[in-house]
Amino acid sequence: MIATHSNARSICNHPRNLTDPQLKAIANTGGVIGILIHPGVIDPQQVSIGRVIDHIAHMAKVVGIDHVALGTDFISDLNGMDQTPTSEWLMPKEAATSYIQGLSQTTDIPNIIKAMQDRGFDDKCIQKVLADNACRVFASVWN
Repeated sequence: MIATHSNARSICNHPRNLTDPQLKAIANTGGVIGILIHPGVIDPQQVSIGRVIDHIAHMAKVVGIDHVALGTDFISDLNGMDQTPTSEWLMPKEAATSYIQGLSQTTDIPNIIKAMQDRGFDDKCIQKVLADNACRVFASVWN
């Protein structure tokens, strides 16, 4: 199972985010959880790359690094496409027009890498979050 755009509810209490038991249930299937990088579901009160890493670190602690990925959905990468979310439950309206400083488009991914390194994640763990975990699950389904 893949939850492509979810975060840890214990870090930010938003209905889109997952509880620890939900995280464990996904991990028990061998699946992954993709961190959604939008202020409304990361933490509207603490909008920072560090708070994104808090979600990654929490999930790694609860279910292991093998079950954490990125599910970014960078709005600025849409280049004018009409992709405005239609439901407050799915995504707060402010998330469609707001972003995390230094983390608003795919070219900012090195900022996640640096923040993860600063938090003590090694290169192997970072590679798992950036690509390997999602690719593992995709391969298991497609094969």
